[in-house]
Amino acid sequence: MGLRGVCILLSAVSLAMLAACSQPRQEPYPVENIVYTETGSMMPVPFSHRSHLAKGAACQDCHPVIFEMRQGMADATKRLNMKTIYEGDYCGVCHNGKKAFGLEKCSGCHLGGHM
Repeated sequence: MGLRGVCILLSAVSLAMLAACSQPRQEPYPVENIVYTETGSMMPVPFSHRSHLAKGAACQDCHPVIFEMRQGMADATKRLNMKTIYEGDYCGVCHNGKKAFGLEKCSGCHLGGHM
C-alpha cells in the first residue's frame, strides 16, 4: 500500500471516529436520581445509579434479583422499608457495614433525617 492508500485509510478511520464521537452518548441507566418518597416521617432518599457504578457496582449486582428493572416497582410492593432493609433485603443486601457503608446514620441516605 502506497502513501496515497495510507492517507485514504487514515482519513476514513478519522471520519469514522469523528462520526462516533459526535453521536450523543446513551446512558445505560437513568442519569437522574431516583427519589424514594414513601419514607413515613423521614426525608426522601435519592438513589444515584451513577454514584453506585462509580464505586464499582454493576447492574447485575442489583437487577433483576434485588430490584426489578421498572422504576417505581420497589415502592409499589410496599416492602421497601427500613424493617426489610435492616433484615438484609433491598439496599440492605450491600449496605450492611461490610460490603458498603452501614445504616447507623439516617442522614447517610435520608436527606437531612426527619421531616
